[in-house]
Amino acid sequence: MSSKRGQSACQHLEKLSGEALGEYQGIIEDHVRGRRVIYALYLKDRLCYIASNLKNRL
Repeated sequence: MSSKRGQSACQHLEKLSGEALGEYQGIIEDHVRGRRVIYALYLKDRLCYIASNLKNRL
């Protein structure tokens, strides 16, 4: 059995628009359920916000 302990990231999405988050909200909620999630919001290429409560934000 392989362990994921110590793994910093196992999957990521980049440049996902707010429109796409809204359109695919159910799919994203199903995918993140039961997982630790960290997300970062960017304005253009500048980091604006980092949080870990993505499910509460959808």
